[in-house]
Amino acid sequence: MNYTKDFLVIGGHGFIGSHFCKRLKSSSQSFDIYDIGEPNGDPDKETIEARRKGLPDSIKYKDIPKHIYKYVIHFGSYAGIRSKRPESDYINNNVKKLKKLKKIASYDVFIYISSSSVLGDVETPYSKSKKLAEEFIKTIDRSIIIRPFTVYGEYGRPEMLITKMVKNKHIILNGRPSEIRRRFTYVGDLIKCIFLYCLIGNNNNTNMNHITVNAIGDRSYSAKDLIIIFGNTYTIRQKDPADFTKQTFNKTDREYLCKTAIEEVKDGL
Repeated sequence: MNYTKDFLVIGGHGFIGSHFCKRLKSSSQSFDIYDIGEPNGDPDKETIEARRKGLPDSIKYKDIPKHIYKYVIHFGSYAGIRSKRPESDYINNNVKKLKKLKKIASYDVFIYISSSSVLGDVETPYSKSKKLAEEFIKTIDRSIIIRPFTVYGEYGRPEMLITKMVKNKHIILNGRPSEIRRRFTYVGDLIKCIFLYCLIGNNNNTNMNHITVNAIGDRSYSAKDLIIIFGNTYTIRQKDPADFTKQTFNKTDREYLCKTAIEEVKDGL
């Protein structure tokens, strides 16, 4: 294909998307950003400005068909298992808008950033919308789904546990700290994973219709572990029914191990 831009990054001003775009800029890749909604988690003005610093403004929807992209990378979903948004908002933004964008964008490889919540034993409006989005992506030739597991890092979403621990000495936990356990993914490792699968997806010798990848931390942490690392005090309240307690993995999915330990980067958060 005669590409006019290397990347179209949907949601490129968000938490993970901004990290990805800053990496693109540092490596002199050509890219457009298209943002489809307000930031997740109500981040403060300083966080929004830090994410956008040095990045181009979002292009308009009508301008997307004017370019042919090597890759479309989709970060632009409404997130948050505890959000009070109605289910219709999630379906409209995370599924219907996704399908419209796929129709108007010209590209070689489509990479969709999903969520580990699709593997959980509790379904929420968010996880349901991501499952429906994944079903659609799997029908696209040369498509890749990457599922991050509880991403953390600089410019992180304010409602995420590690962000709360960094910014607040005292935190409130939904359930006993020793029983809250997750596999965390450092955003820098996730960006490396996405770039790796960009290369795999663009390899013409690769017999690829679709790939699903779990980008997962190589060790799990309990909330008790994190309290020791960050030195928080805490109050326990009733467990949130939206929290999953276990995840079921598909053996046909690939796995990318993210090896950065939380202890290694805590002072930089």
